[in-house]
Amino acid sequence: MADEIKKHREEMLQRHREYEELQRRRLEEAQRRREEEERVRRFEEMLGRWRLARDAREYVAEVREIIVAANGTVGRDTQLEESLRWAQAFAERVDPVTRIREGLPCACPDHVATGVENVARELGEDAP
Repeated sequence: MADEIKKHREEMLQRHREYEELQRRRLEEAQRRREEEERVRRFEEMLGRWRLARDAREYVAEVREIIVAANGTVGRDTQLEESLRWAQAFAERVDPVTRIREGLPCACPDHVATGVENVARELGEDAP
């Protein structure tokens, strides 16, 4: 009888350990999913800012092209020129690639690493 009780207790302990291991794995998997979802969210946000910056630059270039074709130049002190300068500066501020460019003033390995670190920081990841 004592052996049966001991055996039953060991089986219960084993089942409990297996259950705890299963729970641990489930929690780890849920954590990995949350981290991946956050990584996707950050990337999509960064991509959206990049597209906005690209579109703003294209807008500025097209407006300048239209004005130059019609008038030969965009007046320096005009409201339009001020708006175009603001739009260009806006594009630089929102563009996540700007941080990469700032980290890559030349093709030196140290500057390349800085640019990679900027991208990793933007994505909320550790740099390689």
